[in-house]
Amino acid sequence: RAMVVRAEAEVPRAMAEAFRKGRLEAADMPDFVEGNGQQVMDPREAVRQAVAANSDYVLDESDAPWKVTVTTGGGRKQVVEVRFGGTDDTGQEVVEYRSLCGDASEKTAMTFLKYNTRLHHGAFAVETIDETDRIIVHAEHLASTMNPVAAQRAIEAIAQQADRVEQKLSGQDEF
Repeated sequence: RAMVVRAEAEVPRAMAEAFRKGRLEAADMPDFVEGNGQQVMDPREAVRQAVAANSDYVLDESDAPWKVTVTTGGGRKQVVEVRFGGTDDTGQEVVEYRSLCGDASEKTAMTFLKYNTRLHHGAFAVETIDETDRIIVHAEHLASTMNPVAAQRAIEAIAQQADRVEQKLSGQDEF
């Protein structure tokens, strides 16, 4: 069910703090999710609406994970995978966004690890894919706080960051 999101100030501070620390479920706080004034909805529908509202996005939901191809400018594109049904350390459902940047080495891995402190959305990580260490950009979003604006922001940030890194690492437009 969709619920109206109200500003955090409307929720007692103790409840908001407990919610952030994973001691309360969203159901315990019926009208509060996050203070951005957006309506919360099913995560899949939020992604669909985000893609439908942006002519630079193409969604392929034929297989899991979903793939959103984002036109990033200069004739380039970047694929962002969207995975549903995962959980965070507190057991809350999350939506994961991720995009491949290129091959990792010890030097590049350390460089991007240090760069994480400057990212506003997501983080760089090294993941072994097909027996090769790869740099990815990754972010998670609580499913209980999903809306099209949040989905669009995450998709755009992950795509742009991953594409810039791919271009610097290889000069190619492969991912």
